[in-house]
Amino acid sequence: MTTIKYNSPKAIIYKDRAKHYFRKFEGFGIQVKDLIEITNKNIKEIAVIISEEDGTQEIKYTTPQVWLEKGKAWTLEDGDLIENQIILPEKFLKTKQ
Repeated sequence: MTTIKYNSPKAIIYKDRAKHYFRKFEGFGIQVKDLIEITNKNIKEIAVIISEEDGTQEIKYTTPQVWLEKGKAWTLEDGDLIENQIILPEKFLKTKQ
């Protein structure tokens, strides 16, 4: 489950690397329905706050457009749970200078 807060024109997403990092894609996912909602709200920037196991946090940025263009489709199937996600490789998340 992803926590998303909206601060127009930005969406803030919280990710715990230990729980949410997809090694196969070397990145983080977002549910398709959440990405549609972000796009419909005319959000221009997504801030991803990544929590590390040592308690530190790192903030990286992207746009909904990058997530759609560079992301990889993935379907999580866990029992009755079926969740369509788009996984964005971490190399497309940028640190602001």
